[in-house]
Amino acid sequence: MYIEMIKKEYKSNEIKEVLEKNFIYLMVDFYEVQVEFLSSLVKIFNDLDKAYIVLFVIKKIYGENYINIFSDTNLDRSLSKFIKKASKQQILNFKIIDISSELNLPKETVRRKISELNKYNFLIKKERKLIVDWTNDVFNKIFENQITISSKFLSKFSIFYNRTKFLGIEYSQIELKKIMKENFALHFHFFLDFQLKWYRLWKEKLEDMDIVLIFMFCSLNNLYQIKRDRPEESKISHHKALKSQSKLINQKGLNVSSISELSGIPRPTVLRKIKFLLNKKLITKDSNNLYSIVTEEGSYNNKIIFQNIPTVIRHISKYLAVSFNNIE
Repeated sequence: MYIEMIKKEYKSNEIKEVLEKNFIYLMVDFYEVQVEFLSSLVKIFNDLDKAYIVLFVIKKIYGENYINIFSDTNLDRSLSKFIKKASKQQILNFKIIDISSELNLPKETVRRKISELNKYNFLIKKERKLIVDWTNDVFNKIFENQITISSKFLSKFSIFYNRTKFLGIEYSQIELKKIMKENFALHFHFFLDFQLKWYRLWKEKLEDMDIVLIFMFCSLNNLYQIKRDRPEESKISHHKALKSQSKLINQKGLNVSSISELSGIPRPTVLRKIKFLLNKKLITKDSNNLYSIVTEEGSYNNKIIFQNIPTVIRHISKYLAVSFNNIE
C-alpha cells in the first residue's frame, strides 16, 4: 500500500541535499541496512573480501548476459526468471588483474581467495573461466537479503523525502519488495554498482573490511542514540555532526561480545581488530570496556571518516535516484 502523489523524477543532487542537511537522522537508516547486509555476507562467506569478489563476478556476468536489460521494456526481469537464466553462467577470458584493480586487492590475495571460494563451489574455476551456479542456496540468500534491505531503506527514505520535499510517492517496504522481485534484474544491478563503489572507497581508507564493519557498528550505536534522544538535533548537516556527537552525555558504547554477535565476526578477531581502531584513535574504550567512536575535532577519525562522507553521500544519492526512477 502506498500513498499516491504526483510522481516526479528523482534527481540525485536534490537527494544529496536532503541527505547532507539531515545527515545523522538518515544515515542511521543507511547504516542499519548496510551493517545488516555486510553481516549477512560474513555469515555466508566468513570473509567480506571473498563476498565482494563474488559480487564483482556477478556484476561482470551482467555485462555479458544482460546487455538489453535497460533498453528492452518487454524483458522479464523477475527474480525467478533471473535465477533460471543465470544458472551456470560464466565469465570468459577471466583475469585476476580485473578483480585486483576493481576491488583494490593484491593479485595474490585474489588468487588465494578464489581458490578458497572454489572449494565450496561459490565460484568454480576452470582454466581461464569462472562459473557461477546461481541455483546454489547461498545466492538465493544474497538475493533475498538485497531485496529486504533495499526495500527497507528506500521505503524509509521515500517517506522522509516526500514529507520534506512534498513530492514523489511514499512507498511501504511491502510494496517495494514486490516491485523489486518483479523487476529484480534491474534493481540488483543498481545495488551491485553501489556496493562495489562503497567497498572500494572504504577499502582504500581502512584496508580491512572487518575493521570497517566493526567501526560501522560503533558509529551506528552512537548515531542512533542522538536520533533517539535528540531527534531534532539529528537533522543537521554532516559538517555539524561531529560536534553534535561530542556533546552526547553518558553515551553507552558496545562490548566485544555484542559486536561479535551482531557482525558474525569471531570474538577473538573482533578483539584483534579493535586494537587497530584504538591505536588509530578511531574508537575509545570506557571503564566498562564499552567501545564508542572518537568524537573530538581534529582526531584521526575526523580526518579519515569525514573525508569520505561527501563521496558516500554522493554514491547513496545516485543509487536512490536511479532506484526510484526505475520503479514501475
